[in-house]
Amino acid sequence: MIRRLIFLTLIQFSILFSQTHVAVVDFEGLGVSNDDTKALSNRLMIEMHRTNKFIVLEREMLDKIIEEQKFQLSGCNADQCLVELGAIANVQQIVGGSISKVGNVYSITARLISVESGKIIESALYDYEGNIGALMKTGMANVAAQLASIPASIEPSIGMERIPSKSSADSSPKNTEHGYPQTKPENKLDFKVFGLNFEQNENSVTVIGVEPNSPANKAGILVGDKIFKLNNEYAVTSSDLKKMITLFINSGKPFTIYYIRNGNSGVLPIRL
Repeated sequence: MIRRLIFLTLIQFSILFSQTHVAVVDFEGLGVSNDDTKALSNRLMIEMHRTNKFIVLEREMLDKIIEEQKFQLSGCNADQCLVELGAIANVQQIVGGSISKVGNVYSITARLISVESGKIIESALYDYEGNIGALMKTGMANVAAQLASIPASIEPSIGMERIPSKSSADSSPKNTEHGYPQTKPENKLDFKVFGLNFEQNENSVTVIGVEPNSPANKAGILVGDKIFKLNNEYAVTSSDLKKMITLFINSGKPFTIYYIRNGNSGVLPIRL
């Protein structure tokens, strides 16, 4: 009995010390009420705790630190500001992001930032068409799983027709991630066909190579371009950019790349 208790205690300590101390800042709401934004931010705190990957700083404690240090939290969603707050709160990582609404589509973007290095460790993207209540039930859990780098249940989002199964003739609409139709696995195009190589930088992705005669080359993308946005989605990490371009090229639909070249911003329409 004593050995069993010791064993269980050791397991609990190993889990505790493997967890990362993190703070979650209220997300920025774009077309979403302050109350809904705050409620969803609080739900993300709970969902991150439930992953067993994080020790989340309680909201009351974070608010107390902000008040004592007279930290200006309003508009604090830039990486540098979040890092400063994380240092004051004495956490290892900090989470910031936004919840936006366009039409009936809600989009959650989040990033997990190292307080020590200031670099983005993980990012999350979740789109949903429908009632905002679904974000509370499934959306924030999905975002937490992405930030924790554990398997996430990707709920349907926007713009896809369901393919009837052999056992059902149901032809009701079904949605898919980011609003672009999924392709059959055997027909799925690899990201490499776009002909773009890049590396991660702060708040953008820098192009370091463009394959001759590739779609990227024909579109006018040049080495040194800093890509920060595709259509309405910000690509803050190389993994974001790769995932988003793959979805676009497999949809067969045109998309737009936003970039900075020699200090000037530009837009490139992409047609495959």
